[in-house]
Amino acid sequence: MGRKSRGKLARQRRQLRQIQTVELSTSFSGPLPPPAQLKEYDNVVPGAAERIIALAENQSGHRQALEKQVVSGGVTRERNGQMMGFVVAMTGMLGGFYLIATGFSWIGISTIIANLTAFTTVFVVGRHSQRIERQEKHARFVRRASR
Repeated sequence: MGRKSRGKLARQRRQLRQIQTVELSTSFSGPLPPPAQLKEYDNVVPGAAERIIALAENQSGHRQALEKQVVSGGVTRERNGQMMGFVVAMTGMLGGFYLIATGFSWIGISTIIANLTAFTTVFVVGRHSQRIERQEKHARFVRRASR
């Protein structure tokens, strides 16, 4: 290898060393930054780390209170819906029996059958949609876990 080619090769190596850069990035997820960053916040603004932790605790408590309210509201709605469904079903059944007792047998029987069919359909469709919802949630969970 000649002198010129060695000099050219050395120049190329120097250029390559100059071009190389190192990129470093960090990220975190969650309500609090990592301890090292908390310490840096505290160095810049004394007491900042404590305030950040208190903010995260307050936010967590607020979120939990909202979730509790949502769950409680859902239970209340479901209970009220069941009670109203029971009242409607019993009204239909009693109406059908009243029609049978007053001589309108076919209309009374039809009312009872329609009532039973409607509530059976509501029950079956409700169970089916709950099963589909559970399957979709399970599939989303499996997809997230496999990432």
